[in-house]
Amino acid sequence: MADMATISAFTGSVKAAIDIAKAIKDADVSLEKAELKIRMAELISALADTKIASAEIVEISRQKDAEIEKLRNLLKFKEKLIRGKEAYFEVDESGKPMGDLYSSHCWETNSKAIHLTFGVAADIRMGQWIKRCPSCRAEYMDDRVQIPSRP
Repeated sequence: MADMATISAFTGSVKAAIDIAKAIKDADVSLEKAELKIRMAELISALADTKIASAEIVEISRQKDAEIEKLRNLLKFKEKLIRGKEAYFEVDESGKPMGDLYSSHCWETNSKAIHLTFGVAADIRMGQWIKRCPSCRAEYMDDRVQIPSRP
């Protein structure tokens, strides 16, 4: 899981920075200037790694928040959908059907609410109107997608 690797990298960078800072603090006065510069460079590098890992964690958190919001909205929408014969439709607060029908194939396989559009049946002799999903191309005969009456 990328999230755990990023968090581990962040934790490792913080620990490295702390260890380097402690080593600098605990070093006696005889620490040579060159060695001090090396330690400071290591500290700066460890802090830069920490900053990068921190930014990655923030981005992962934003992505997860967006995904959670998307799933919440999908769940709210799902509560308003009812299957009527072969297609789905929305109901209002009182349970009455409203709006256009949705493709049952797209909803049941991909959780995508795709409105059906009108078309003419392929067999012109039938002269019957159909509804078609513009995404999956499923066709629904007009008499089979009627919204059922509510009690």
